[in-house]
Amino acid sequence: MPKSVSSPRDAGVNRLCQRVLSALGMSTGISHVEYFLLRDGSALVSEVAARPPGAKILDLLKWAHGVDIVERWVTLMILNKFQAIPARRFAVGVIFLRSEGAGKIAAVQGLRKVQTELGDLIVEKELPWAGQRAIMDYEGNGSLIVRHSSAMGVRRALAKINAGVKLKVA
Repeated sequence: MPKSVSSPRDAGVNRLCQRVLSALGMSTGISHVEYFLLRDGSALVSEVAARPPGAKILDLLKWAHGVDIVERWVTLMILNKFQAIPARRFAVGVIFLRSEGAGKIAAVQGLRKVQTELGDLIVEKELPWAGQRAIMDYEGNGSLIVRHSSAMGVRRALAKINAGVKLKVA
């Protein structure tokens, strides 16, 4: 998730998403719209839902903006009190930890070294425990969220984690 979302392409996608949500009658709440960017620069909506997105998106938004998005949502929906979300302060990214096979998690290898190298760029960890069944979906058995002042810094940190952290199964 980049720090800046101000390109002309982003503005067009934002307008499309607003039209989709308006057509569905949604005016207040959290939603998610998934889309594909086509070669001609346009976007094609593939999914829309009047619910929060998965894949740690709300956690990413929290780390990017510096506020708890879920708390703001609940305050709006329950107390009808709107609190603006500040501009993004950071680029953020998540990497899901998946084993290379079925079985039970025996160890998380390489994490200590990667943590030493990346320091406080890793802002959130969700790690599996020894003996946990390896989950074979895209979110796997855990995740690490990184935060940096630039999208390139996030990409580098995620690449380092991808190369260095492995879930071993028994």
